[in-house]
Amino acid sequence: MSETGNPRILVLTSTYPRWAEDTDPGFVHELSRRLASRGFDVDVLAPRGPGTKESETIDGVAVTRYAYFFPKMEVLAYGGGILPKLKSNPFLLSLVPFLMLGQFRAIRRSLREQDCAVIHAHWIVPQGFCALLARSQQRPPVLITSHGGDLFGLRSGILGWIKRWTLGRSDAIAVVSGYMRDVVVRDFALAADRIEVLPMGVDLESRFSGLDAVPRTTHKLLFVGRLVEKKGVGYLIRALAALQKDRPDLRLDVVGDGPLRKELEVLAEQLGVSESVTFHGAQPQSKLPEFYRRAAVSVVPSVIDSAGDQEGLGLVTIEAMGCGCPIVASDLPAIRDVVEHGETGLLARPGDPDDLAKQLAILLADPERAATIASGGRKFVMGRFDWERSADAYANLLHKLV
Repeated sequence: MSETGNPRILVLTSTYPRWAEDTDPGFVHELSRRLASRGFDVDVLAPRGPGTKESETIDGVAVTRYAYFFPKMEVLAYGGGILPKLKSNPFLLSLVPFLMLGQFRAIRRSLREQDCAVIHAHWIVPQGFCALLARSQQRPPVLITSHGGDLFGLRSGILGWIKRWTLGRSDAIAVVSGYMRDVVVRDFALAADRIEVLPMGVDLESRFSGLDAVPRTTHKLLFVGRLVEKKGVGYLIRALAALQKDRPDLRLDVVGDGPLRKELEVLAEQLGVSESVTFHGAQPQSKLPEFYRRAAVSVVPSVIDSAGDQEGLGLVTIEAMGCGCPIVASDLPAIRDVVEHGETGLLARPGDPDDLAKQLAILLADPERAATIASGGRKFVMGRFDWERSADAYANLLHKLV
């Protein structure tokens, strides 16, 4: 227990909002602040990065950012995720041991200075691995939440062994989709009853809602996400080129950034659709609802990438549904947790721009069906993915561990 008498949760993460309106994903903070309002004292350990404060309190959550290299070289975390950065710039691999050592020392220091009831590690590697190494005599218990890339990628050699060791010795495991649980059971030989399916939430009551409805366009497609291989944006641009043969008025808004941006811009130019594709760059969460509320269709063209990585769930799908936006998504196992073909969205074959164009054409040609699917999608996610429901589920699991 902490000085307040509340159980103290030490949260480990490789990404956390660095400042107000940060464009990096904020779901770890959203969960942490909700746990803080549910009777926990929450301390977060995250890597330091350019422009970050070494310690601060945000919405009742104490945040400490640890050093792991020379300040100007601490670029491994933030700005798109560790795995995509390593893939686009293998030189950064040399920073990984320093990141792990810095995190290990920060965990040990935190455990010495304050009593801790539970360590909650987001991602198997490096957070879960470092937590298990840093604790003493199996205390405090460690909860690991896997978000997808850490499970599907990094499967070979020593990294595969580390993941198996880490999952096998954790005290509790949470994953964000049913398919991820199946993968853990199948590939890591763990009992299904050890694994909880606890997705991150979305603010469906106020932020991602249709409350501030604006006129929805009939000609704008929308993609939101990182510009990396597994997001499949190239297939969407090819689908747009095919659709424009009959619908030259169609436009595509691409919201997000990443290592493939230049390559995608070149592709749009080669296909003759560069004037129809607008790259908006990464946007803060507060700006996203406006895009979802105006789009005719939100598209999630994800694929399994060359390293085996794929979607763990896809929160952008839920955000769009919350805003009443019709969805066309790739038919991947985890996405089926959210999109039921013909009911909450339409599914297309992954990596097939022709089928993607076909499914998009169905919704674009039938506004009544698109509206019905959008309504069904919002009702579906409201009952399963709202933040209050997700936070309650995590609070219950953490109380059991305490």
